[in-house]
Amino acid sequence: SPWSPSINISGDDLKEHQSVTITCSALTPCPHSPPELTWNLQQDSHRQTEKNTDGTFTTKIQENITLSDTHDGYIRCSARYPVNGGNKTAETAVTLSVSYAPKDTSASIRPSGLVSAGSWVELNCSSRAKPPASFTWFRNSKHGAINVSVGQVYSFSVTEGGEFYCVATNDLGRQTSSRIFVGVKGVFADCGDKKPALFITTPKKIEALNGSCLQIPCSFNTNNTKFNSRRTIYGIWLKHKASFGNPAYSIFNSSGSVNTYSLSITGNLREGNCTTLFPDVKTSYTDRYFFRVENGPFRATACADPLQITVKGKTSFIL
Repeated sequence: SPWSPSINISGDDLKEHQSVTITCSALTPCPHSPPELTWNLQQDSHRQTEKNTDGTFTTKIQENITLSDTHDGYIRCSARYPVNGGNKTAETAVTLSVSYAPKDTSASIRPSGLVSAGSWVELNCSSRAKPPASFTWFRNSKHGAINVSVGQVYSFSVTEGGEFYCVATNDLGRQTSSRIFVGVKGVFADCGDKKPALFITTPKKIEALNGSCLQIPCSFNTNNTKFNSRRTIYGIWLKHKASFGNPAYSIFNSSGSVNTYSLSITGNLREGNCTTLFPDVKTSYTDRYFFRVENGPFRATACADPLQITVKGKTSFIL
């Protein structure tokens, strides 16, 4: 049988982004008819035959590569020797163990779709990593991301909907999954039970006296990548229903197209401030209100955050 080739890898602790030299060598009894070397790296590697100090010859191919996760596995090299009547081949395989940061990190939910309040859901995080990754779960809130669990699986009883993601981490780096949405049946009824793209922070209920002015503290936020604060932002208030398609529900648009109640947004929309002033409220204003933002391709209503305004009684005067 022919001589098996040998494989040499420079370096010991191999990590992604590291440059290494990999060499496959084979004994060459006849330098005028050297063996043909092939391997599962680049196939255009240049073959060269060298004379050793003891007078024998060796044929080798060599590659300088920058390691990635795709190199983690086996390197195989074959030496095919020409002999009378054909060829004889021998193969050698070695393990190339490459450490790499988390890849292909993803989050999944079971069961999928909307769930009933009080039911259990299971969120699962997966990732390719070497060494294996540890997992941390986060929930997006109006005040930023909140760490809610550690571990690959996060199970909990649903009380309200929300947006979750996981982060996979090892010694070489970290990677964040895409967002997944846990929806509760009925909770987002005003959204048609679809995931809301805009959220506002404002009192849930607010009262005022008939004939008085009313200032509504308001801020908004979104994680939607279509939103760009450098573009023109229009703030819109809808009354009774979160339905922008029906003009009957639109009472204010900062573009100036409609202003039924002489409102003014006193906050800076570019800073996410939608504070609004009602100069003279009436009892007929009592209803639920929804805030909407239009910003180029981003158009969304804070359908999950209705504001209940109640205007009490008639103004009385003491003479």
